[in-house]
Amino acid sequence: HPLDRIDLWKGSDDPWQLVQLAKAVNDWLLNPAAEIRVPIRFDQTCSGMGIIACLTRDRELARLTNCVGDRREDLYSQVAKDLTDGLQQDLEGFDFRSARMAELWLKHSITREVTKGPTMTTIYGARHFGIVEQLVDYLMDKNPNVALDDWDREYTWPAQYLATKLNVVIGHRLKSCVAVEAWLRGVSKACMRRQRRIQFSTPMGFPIALGVEQEARTKVTTVINGAKRWQTSDTAVIPGELSARATNRGITANVIHAFDASFCSAVVHEMHRSGQQVITNHDCFATLPSAAGQLHRMLSHELREHYKPDWLTEISEQIQAEANVDLPVPPFVNDLCEGEIGENPYCFS
Repeated sequence: HPLDRIDLWKGSDDPWQLVQLAKAVNDWLLNPAAEIRVPIRFDQTCSGMGIIACLTRDRELARLTNCVGDRREDLYSQVAKDLTDGLQQDLEGFDFRSARMAELWLKHSITREVTKGPTMTTIYGARHFGIVEQLVDYLMDKNPNVALDDWDREYTWPAQYLATKLNVVIGHRLKSCVAVEAWLRGVSKACMRRQRRIQFSTPMGFPIALGVEQEARTKVTTVINGAKRWQTSDTAVIPGELSARATNRGITANVIHAFDASFCSAVVHEMHRSGQQVITNHDCFATLPSAAGQLHRMLSHELREHYKPDWLTEISEQIQAEANVDLPVPPFVNDLCEGEIGENPYCFS
């Protein structure tokens, strides 16, 4: 009788979803043969950074993404804490402009809501002004009634300031992510210089080929600067001419998504082999309540098995063989035993 016991569930994050789920589980307990319309869902926490932690064997990053350990951690909240500490230092310092900016942001409060988007997109290749744009949107939501004359002071300058501070924090807290992105960009430059695509296979054997063709340039006549400006169109490309610059825009995201898709394929394959139903979307998996425990154990097991090999070295060797190039040694922290991967029950929750 949930409506008679509202005090038990009204404070949850999604109260009506909780009631729906509780009713579905109760119906199944009363009649296991009844049709269940509410699946049990398991979503991997910080999957992109978790994949990099597994690839580089980075214990600290694996802990913050719940790949190892025995309690729930939150990478974005840790970044928010690091950022808050940096702002507090600026607030107490002698650079009055920085102190004012720090005061403004501390007034809004630095939470995971502030840091999640910039942190996630930074490791996928977002640059300074892309982060600034996200932070401007955040400030506009928090303080929408700003006069146009005050736009820079209230939006643009604070966003630029925090983007710079975030870059420092991310560079320190997510060293492995930064190193992997830098390595992949080096791989791209080496391959594109020889006009060869980046080719390797995922752990499930799916072939990957990365390489974006050079964008065509069109001269544009303007009133202010004459015909000195150039316009780049994503739809106009030079056939056959590969561009490192164009490839690099999404190279980290593409490689991480390749491993993500490989893991997803492995889980679906194992669930099918065991005769259980599963639905999936990216790094989120769901099944019937009767198979929820089995799915949760399988996710942890497959994560460990999937990343036992040193895949960065493996794909580096594949790329070098396919493109006939010499590549720098891939980043490898190597302070994490692969047998520990997936031990944290909160990795999928």
